[in-house]
Amino acid sequence: MPNLVIFGETMVELSKATDELYKKGFAGDVHSVALYLKRAALDEQVKAYLMCACGQDLSGDQLIETLHEQNIQSDLALRHPERTIGLYMVNTDANGERSFDYWRSTSAAKETLELLEQQGNNKLLDLKPDVFFFSGITLAILSDESRAKLWPLLEQLRDQGCDILFDPNYRARLWNDNLDKARGEFEKAFKLSTTLLPSLEDVEMLFGISEFEAAANKLLELNPTATLLIKDGPNGMLYRDETEQFHLAVTPVKTVVDTTAAGDSFNGSFLAARAMGKDVRESLNFAAAIAAEVIQHRGAVIPLEPYNKARDAAL
Repeated sequence: MPNLVIFGETMVELSKATDELYKKGFAGDVHSVALYLKRAALDEQVKAYLMCACGQDLSGDQLIETLHEQNIQSDLALRHPERTIGLYMVNTDANGERSFDYWRSTSAAKETLELLEQQGNNKLLDLKPDVFFFSGITLAILSDESRAKLWPLLEQLRDQGCDILFDPNYRARLWNDNLDKARGEFEKAFKLSTTLLPSLEDVEMLFGISEFEAAANKLLELNPTATLLIKDGPNGMLYRDETEQFHLAVTPVKTVVDTTAAGDSFNGSFLAARAMGKDVRESLNFAAAIAAEVIQHRGAVIPLEPYNKARDAAL
């Protein structure tokens, strides 16, 4: 049974339900990856662990309960004795584009690696995960000291045969618009990962490169053996590994309601399909179909009925 570990910050999400009401849930980029992974993968086929941190309070209790309801393993959801979970609010314009407000200065997730280190990292390493996924948002919320703990941990995981997946998910605001610092940390992540999942927009913002082939060449300069999956929304994606390279077109969505979790649902669905034994093209097409359904609904987590319909049609 494959073990997949998704590392980062899960938060309380407030998404607009009506002009006067907001709906509460738990989300964040990596939480959405784990959720859509588990929605696609049958329980007996794949175990997904969300490696995060929360407080020893009601919000922490509710998060753990939510993970259980979503069939996500909570063994690596670590409880911080003083900090609590962060919160963000999503607002969406008429074109489905998002804007965010965050309250995360005391987020427990910022000290996830410190909490793990107190246990000698064994709680993670003993799982011998097949896949370890993290994102640029994960990197951004960590302090310099905490981030420095991640690199040797990735090396240990790679030595165990784990596939390290990294999605840059670059957000300039989280780096205080310090592009040089962000680029330096991202380059470390690119070099230590085995599979890179950037958007073409990520590569353009980080390196000023806006075309698929040039973006692939830049990433391969940093990590010549990496598997690449470069995504560009309705313009499709470029896939490259040691045996093949191809561009895959997608069918654009006519009515976009909310682009929240578009990339995250894609990543989770792709991971699930691969873990279930689907080939690369089947997995990419499945992930694209789920992401297309997600952006036709409000919020990161869409209702089960339309999700299941899209899943059954795509698998």
